[in-house]
Amino acid sequence: MNRGNPSSPDPEGAGRGTPPDSFQGGNPSSPQPPPQSRRPARQGRQRLHARRGPLRVAAGIVRSGERILITQRKAEDSLGGFWEFPGGKLERGEGYPEALRRELREEIGVEVAVGRLYATIRHKYPGGEVKLCFLEARIVRGEIQAIDVAAWKWVLPAELGNFRFPPADEPLIKKLQAL
Repeated sequence: MNRGNPSSPDPEGAGRGTPPDSFQGGNPSSPQPPPQSRRPARQGRQRLHARRGPLRVAAGIVRSGERILITQRKAEDSLGGFWEFPGGKLERGEGYPEALRRELREEIGVEVAVGRLYATIRHKYPGGEVKLCFLEARIVRGEIQAIDVAAWKWVLPAELGNFRFPPADEPLIKKLQAL
């Protein structure tokens, strides 16, 4: 999963509040500036970042019998070499289930049916906050391939402690092992 860096800009909100390239009304042949906004200027509320709120991530709890699918991040990625539950960042206009389906198709080459929300975790990293929504999913088409991950494994919940996961995944691992 390419969860990225919480401090990197998010396309959500990109372009908000920017004036259009052209305006309607008036005489199109006369060069006049676009009309000023009738909305009062907001004092002291300048936007410093393109993204408001935490970086939103969809991750899958994909099972095969008692085993759970985990993937390893590529060495050159943020948190390279760490293991994680497959998924990734939401794109603009995307919901968590759509993002999970897209990410698993892109990263490991499978189509999944997305089920219920299993857990939501918010975690603060030095570069920003991440909100992870872990959704149950099952593979409905395709064979797992390491397309945009270094490796993948099916593991028992008791084995999750044998792998290095990002700190944000730790509460989920405890929950999975408690069952």
